[in-house]
Amino acid sequence: MYNRRVKERIHRGSRDLWLAVLITLLGWSLSASAWGLLIDDRRDDLVRDAHTAANDAATVVAERLDSQLAVLEGIGEQWARFGGGSAAEWRADARLRIETRNGISGLAWIDRDESDHLAVGAAASPAARAKDAAVAEKQIGEPRLLGPDRDDTGALWYRVALPARAPQDHAGVIVAHVALSELLSPLLATLAPGYAISIDWKGEQIYTRDEPSADAADHWWHAETSVALPEDGIWQIALRPTDALATARLRITPHYLLAAGMALSLLLAGVIHQWRLVSRQARFLEAANRALEEKGDDLQRLNVELERRVTDRTERLEDAVSELEAFNYSVSHDLRSPLGAVLNLAAILEEEYTDRPLDADGLQLLSRIQGSATRATALLEDLLQLSRAGQAVLSIEPIDTTGLAREMFAHARAADGDAEVELVLEPLPEVEADRTLLGAVFTNLFTNALKYSRGCEKRRVTVTGRIDDGESSIEVADNGRGFDMRFAGKLFGLFERLHADEDIEGTGVGLALVARIIKRHGGRVWAEGEIDAGARFGFSLPRSGGAAK
Repeated sequence: MYNRRVKERIHRGSRDLWLAVLITLLGWSLSASAWGLLIDDRRDDLVRDAHTAANDAATVVAERLDSQLAVLEGIGEQWARFGGGSAAEWRADARLRIETRNGISGLAWIDRDESDHLAVGAAASPAARAKDAAVAEKQIGEPRLLGPDRDDTGALWYRVALPARAPQDHAGVIVAHVALSELLSPLLATLAPGYAISIDWKGEQIYTRDEPSADAADHWWHAETSVALPEDGIWQIALRPTDALATARLRITPHYLLAAGMALSLLLAGVIHQWRLVSRQARFLEAANRALEEKGDDLQRLNVELERRVTDRTERLEDAVSELEAFNYSVSHDLRSPLGAVLNLAAILEEEYTDRPLDADGLQLLSRIQGSATRATALLEDLLQLSRAGQAVLSIEPIDTTGLAREMFAHARAADGDAEVELVLEPLPEVEADRTLLGAVFTNLFTNALKYSRGCEKRRVTVTGRIDDGESSIEVADNGRGFDMRFAGKLFGLFERLHADEDIEGTGVGLALVARIIKRHGGRVWAEGEIDAGARFGFSLPRSGGAAK
């Protein structure tokens, strides 16, 4: 009898042990499967994000190339139609276009029938003239992108050659020299944050931004696409994550889950084994109840967090709807005015000067066309800056605001063209913010002060700062025409202006951009003024340096 009981206990003990082993193996298998699914899902998401960013970059580059080609075709048509002036007039017009076209460093106009060759900028060097002449000798039926080439400093550039009708219907060629860094850097500076971008052309790397992750384990995370060039060739665009992005996105959560799953499997097997051995069902239930209470607390915290996120997104959606309404109004009203002027003036120019060269009145009409087009372009550029300010990733750092204000005022005063403006700059409190965006705040406030103080006998801009109630506050004051405080609430709205266009230039975006940047940093803005007695614009930032997400 004793031996039989001993054997039964041994048998039950072995059966309990095998059950614990089976539960452990099953838990490990499920944990490994879940871990693999999480890893694959995360990789798919990251690769998909990289391809989306690469396609966005390719779209932006392709649109800029198409836009550049359209601009050059328009220049060629205008020169062919109205280019009967002297070589000096042509060079002056070409230099003006180089200064206003991003990336174009040189222009050449070649009349193949008359052997005329006019060039300015980078296209005026002997080597460039020789290459451009060789291109013009060939039959050009479609626009061509030629390059890449390097100048004496090692900078990369390319040429855009396209057929154009020269005066008197001669065969002509227009050649534009484009600096790759000046073309691509502004386009891709803020695009696809966190990714290292490289562009190859004919086996040569023509653009790079940031360094990709050096970890060989991240080589799977990349995306490549291409941009087709006119006539022949492609630009190959490649995106890889930087070390910072890889560190932020490749969290080891799945590994923790695997380890936790395996540990829980062992724990469960041990609990079941002990329960079967000593019948500790009560303790097991108590532990399960505690676990459920913890889950309930977690769910409650999660619910609070979800409510906060819904509130934040609702506020952002309301802001977005407001800005969209303002944008629609601008497109239908503000943009319609300069673009309508361009169309009307161009029609007058075409009707009045079809059979004769431009005289002083014609040149004035052409100048008005350019002014209207420039205003429309400035409005679109301001809208782009406003969008970037709302989407750019903040890089928070301590900033010497006194030095930054002095630097930004020098730029604004140089753009205004009046070196006699007095700057009264008091010591300002140091803040923690994004230096680039804070510089844009100072630039817009100084530009605003300089515009509205024109005509004063002694123009003066005063910058003061203070620290109170956990905030760093800075104010920019001028002695200009001021404004009616009844309309102060409209100043920081998009496209809101209190003066007519013919009085003061501007698009109504500058102060809206200031308000958006300060709001993203968790601060606030205000304005005070009196008609013909100056105005004062201020902003405050929290001392902790916290910024809105």
